[in-house]
Amino acid sequence: MYSLTSISIITVQKSFIQITEEPIANYDSAITGDVATGFTVTNTNTEKVAVDVTKNWVGPATDSVTIKLLADGAELKVQY
Repeated sequence: MYSLTSISIITVQKSFIQITEEPIANYDSAITGDVATGFTVTNTNTEKVAVDVTKNWVGPATDSVTIKLLADGAELKVQY
């Protein structure tokens, strides 16, 4: 967490203060909050990854199989 605490505000009204962030490759940035509650900058990684999966059968194969991709125990939405 980064905190900006030494900014001098002389003639600017607090209600007009905004923050921006320079673009970061492979990240979407969202800024929420205000002067009264504090600002939060959230960076979400947008990179796409490929995960190869090979299903090997021991014994007779079935007609279909469902494979789920999990991250930290939570199922991810997957595009095929």
